[in-house]
Amino acid sequence: MDKKPQAQRVKPRLYDRDYLTSIPMLDVLRDYGISVSRYGKFKLRDERTASAKYYEKKNNFFDFGIHAGGSNIDLVMALEGCDAKTAMRLLGERYGAPTIEDRPGDKGLTIAQYDKVGIYGEKASMNWEFDLSIPEEKLRALSNSLSMSMNELWRRLPMTYAKIIKTHAIPYVKESVEAYAEYVRLCATSKDCRKSIWEQYYRQRVGEEYGLVKEQYQILERCAKGTSLSVSALSPKRPDTLWPAKNNHNR
Repeated sequence: MDKKPQAQRVKPRLYDRDYLTSIPMLDVLRDYGISVSRYGKFKLRDERTASAKYYEKKNNFFDFGIHAGGSNIDLVMALEGCDAKTAMRLLGERYGAPTIEDRPGDKGLTIAQYDKVGIYGEKASMNWEFDLSIPEEKLRALSNSLSMSMNELWRRLPMTYAKIIKTHAIPYVKESVEAYAEYVRLCATSKDCRKSIWEQYYRQRVGEEYGLVKEQYQILERCAKGTSLSVSALSPKRPDTLWPAKNNHNR
């Protein structure tokens, strides 16, 4: 008698713990409908006086009522009455966290590669737009917290890393892709291109430009891997798909 094939167990998604703990706790609290006072106090249960306190600098909390606290994971455990694994799953699904499998397996990008997508790879703070209206002490502390390479920032502060990619690398590559498409159009409609010998020359130049912008996009893909960012819409089209079809062009 043939044995029935056993159903394969679906492997649970293991979300990146560093990412989960770096989500601003204030956002998590607000998403649960919990109001936080200007002093960081909030209620985790039905009580007359708020006994829990949120610490922005460390992005954690402490409940003085039960003398316990911790990260976002501990917070969700307290709110949902669940274990750590369930809390991580809830956070991961709600905030689009990357899984462990999504994390890049290499050592990161080189300085030259970051430069090709408009990023200073050597020092993350060079890519951050600082609000000069905040107190000097806070400004200095923020600058010091970003005094690391982009590769190190990815490992330690993945959400900050993703923000830099979103505000700097994506617009930079988008502009390159759009400029490339316009270049193809200009070459294809050039008067010189009406002669077959020149058309071959222009097609060769366009092919070279495509190679450059394609490399930029591939680097951007690596930057976005393991984050919630999507860059597929920026993938440059091949020159032959952008080159207009001949009508009465060569008549």
